[in-house]
Amino acid sequence: MTYPSNIWFDITVPFWSMSENTDHPTQKSEKLFAKLILASSKPGDKIYEPFAGVCTAGVVANKLGRNYTCVEIEKEYCELGQYRIDKSEIDKAIQGYEGGVFRDR
Repeated sequence: MTYPSNIWFDITVPFWSMSENTDHPTQKSEKLFAKLILASSKPGDKIYEPFAGVCTAGVVANKLGRNYTCVEIEKEYCELGQYRIDKSEIDKAIQGYEGGVFRDR
């Protein structure tokens, strides 16, 4: 038996029309990371993202007031990740999460 909140049917892969989409082949959605970060940390905590790709966990951590460290070896993805992190300083929106509430697709 499980609680309904333990099953997430509202997570999608970022697609071309979403502002968070990049060319990374296995990019995860900001909404997924928001759920994980909110469930396992509080503001000011540190989030560590090894194999960061385009730094989605770092971007979301920044938007949610957490500290973060992202590690990535591929220069192209590091540059995309840095661009996204810089952008997250200005735009704190997370698609599918508004006013402390996750909404369905």
